[in-house]
Amino acid sequence: MEQYKVILVDDEVEVIDVMKKKIHWNDLGFDVVGSATNGVKALEVLMSEEVSMVISDVMMPEKDGIAMTRELRADMTTSHIPIVLLTAKSSIESKLEGLEYGADDYIT
Repeated sequence: MEQYKVILVDDEVEVIDVMKKKIHWNDLGFDVVGSATNGVKALEVLMSEEVSMVISDVMMPEKDGIAMTRELRADMTTSHIPIVLLTAKSSIESKLEGLEYGADDYIT
């Protein structure tokens, strides 16, 4: 089974730990190759690690998930990577904003 490489981005380390455990426990074919607590750190990881998917929170300090998504989509080396945004912001406006800037899915 091919292992897809995933980076998890959330300012709550506990949330990252829970996502890692769920991904490994369910044996979904994903290998968590990195994590970051904001979009700035995530971009640093993405420049040094080839990944298959980004799973990110929206609301984070320094660079939020929307800004990170916009930057990833603008760069030809990362524009193809699927991005899933996770958030408590459930308004239709928030979801449309996330999808408008290139997220592949927006899960509340």
